[in-house]
Amino acid sequence: MPKMLPVNMSVEGVHVAAGLPSSHQMPVVPSADDLDNWTQENYSLSVSAAANLGFPVGNVEGSVQHDALMFGAARWKDVVSGEHSYRFGVALRALVVVSDIKVSGALTLPVVAAKVELEGARASAQLMVRGYVGSDLGALLPTWQSFGVDSYAQYMGTCQACRRRS
Repeated sequence: MPKMLPVNMSVEGVHVAAGLPSSHQMPVVPSADDLDNWTQENYSLSVSAAANLGFPVGNVEGSVQHDALMFGAARWKDVVSGEHSYRFGVALRALVVVSDIKVSGALTLPVVAAKVELEGARASAQLMVRGYVGSDLGALLPTWQSFGVDSYAQYMGTCQACRRRS
């Protein structure tokens, strides 16, 4: 199995970590218009499973059940250069950690937002952006730490704005 490297490294950093010589040819970096692969993903999992997968869920007290929801959108292109393959792209991921929630059906972001507003459930949220270069995205991103109906609406608006920009 090939050695796995972090996704938030520069191409030069990957070359050093992989032990490639400094003379190794750099791949041609694609433009945003060339990112031809798209994905959206939704996961609902226990906080311990989320922590095992490397999501930054932080410390949670043991007496209350916690769940984690993850929603992400990514765009990328794989570029082959010689015998190596490089993945260039951008990703936006929201991680919501929920406690004190009672749900009989599927746990989704809209359900969590409503339960926080109507039933006193607690939820904290993180928004992570990877691979985006430039300063204009910052003004579009939501600034929430707690999660409710308003923050969900702001997040969905941000996702739509980001899709229009890419």
